[in-house]
Amino acid sequence: MKDFLCWWLIVCVVGAGLYITHSMGWLVSLYTNDLTYITFVITVIAVLTTLSLGYKFKASDAVNVNVEWFVSDVVLTLGMLGTVIGFMIMLQGTFSSIEFNDAHSIRLALSSMSQGLFTALNTTLIGLVSSIILKVQLTVYGKVKGI
Repeated sequence: MKDFLCWWLIVCVVGAGLYITHSMGWLVSLYTNDLTYITFVITVIAVLTTLSLGYKFKASDAVNVNVEWFVSDVVLTLGMLGTVIGFMIMLQGTFSSIEFNDAHSIRLALSSMSQGLFTALNTTLIGLVSSIILKVQLTVYGKVKGI
């Protein structure tokens, strides 16, 4: 039971952090402004892996967590993939339609670039944070279960 409470403490700290970011208005924009929906995929994978770890913390004996270690690297890789896709969105056709004499075309180009840059940095952030949260849980699992 003590092992499960260690996992539950981590989940509660993460939940409190999510509540704070949501109440400050940051969380909604992270998901609504992503053009690729990779942040949503990363979040779903991280939540399912956290639930799997909770089940394994609850088990009385030590269980292999190689899949969870792999998934913690997958969410990080998905974040990096989102970075590349975001930069591709940012640069797609941006410079072909700019007329440097026209302030309106420059404003439109910067607006287009900012959405791709937001997607790139957003997916990186969500991938890194999800990977860190999963790796903290896995490290604690290894310490608690003596693996």
